[in-house]
Order: sequence, then C-alpha cells, then structure tokens
Amino acid sequence: MNRVRSEGLQTIDASLVGHGAIDRPAIELPTDVDTGPDGPVPTDEILRIVLDGATRHCRFETYSGSVRATGVFDTSDLVRSPGDGENRLREWLGDAGLSLGRTVHLDVIEAGFAYGLRAPGESIVYDAPSSSPDDSLASIAEQLDGE
Repeated sequence: MNRVRSEGLQTIDASLVGHGAIDRPAIELPTDVDTGPDGPVPTDEILRIVLDGATRHCRFETYSGSVRATGVFDTSDLVRSPGDGENRLREWLGDAGLSLGRTVHLDVIEAGFAYGLRAPGESIVYDAPSSSPDDSLASIAEQLDGE
C-alpha cells in the first residue's frame, strides 16, 4: 500500500465554525476553493475523510454562501441520515483540544474522493487509496440517491 505525507499534498486551510441553532461543529472551506465537479472538493458528494487514522465519511454542502461539512460519520449511510449516528468531528475536536474559530488543515489525498483532516502543526502519513470508485458505479449511486 502506498503512503503519502501531508506535506506533499494540496492542503486547504479550513475553519471550524458553529452550524445551526446549537452551534454544532462544522468544517468551513475558504470562499476561494473550487467546489465544482472538477475542483479539489466537490459539494453534495459523499467523500472519504481520514480522522485520527480512521477512514470516515462526510459531505460538503452550501449553506448561506459558505461551503461546510456539518459532520463526519463512520459510514456513508450515516452521512445521509446524520441523526442515526455519532458525529466523529465533535469527538475529534475534543481529543485534539480544538475549538470553534480555529483553523484546521484539509489535505487532498485524491480530489473528489479522499481527504485527511488534521490539526495545525500536525504532520500525518496517510494510506493512499488503492483506487477511487468506478465512475459507472458512482453514476448508479447518484441515480439511486436522486430517486
């Protein structure tokens, strides 16, 4: 398995913000990040994200002009129905000693597919994914989600 160091990857300096009436933690991207289908972080797609060495899942969505991931979950199904699972982002913030308003680093392991989240000053070695999902399988999944 190939491994990649965070220093060799494209890194996006994101912010930890409060989301919703109860200020749930969210990862907010800077406004200059391309979130189109060919950009480094697409919106409305379920993505893999490595958090403390474990592969989790999230989705970046547009909220009032900003792009945010409002949770990080164990499975892609929990991203679709977040009330059914534990938001690992909240847990990670506590373990890392981070609070809302801080910067975090979103490493682009494979654009449109795999990312890593780390605290400022941390250096991480990620397992590179062996392959991204087959385009035809992703297309089928999108069709099922849209029905």
